[in-house]
Amino acid sequence: MARLLEALEAVVALSGLAGGAYLMARPMTAMPRRFLEGTGFSSWRLPGLALFVLVGLGPALVVVAQRRDLAVARAGHLVVGVGLVAWIVVEMVWIVVTPPLQITFAALGIAIAVLGVVRVRRGTPRG
Repeated sequence: MARLLEALEAVVALSGLAGGAYLMARPMTAMPRRFLEGTGFSSWRLPGLALFVLVGLGPALVVVAQRRDLAVARAGHLVVGVGLVAWIVVEMVWIVVTPPLQITFAALGIAIAVLGVVRVRRGTPRG
C-alpha cells in the first residue's frame, strides 16, 4: 500500500510541478485567459505558483517522508488526498477548466485519501 500511495502522489506531484512551472513560465498564454475572468487574476503566474507549491511540492514532500519511514507521512497522505479534492472543487467553481482532467485528479485525491485512512488505521509507517 505504501508503494501505491507513493506512486499516486508522485504522479500528482510531477503534474503539479510541471503544470505550475508551465503556467508561471507562460503566464499570459499558458491557458485561455477567459478562464481567469471573474477570478481576480490577470495572468496565470499566481495560479501557477499555487499549483506548483500546493499540488506539486506538498505531495512530493509526503513521498519523501514515506520513503524515509517518517510517521508524519501517514497524516500527509490524508492531507494530500483531501487537499487535492478541495483544490479541484475550488478550481472547478472559480476557474472553469476542462472537466475530464479535474475528474481524474479528484478521483486520485479520493483514492489517496481513502488509502491514507487505511494507513492511519493500521498505525504502521510502512505497512
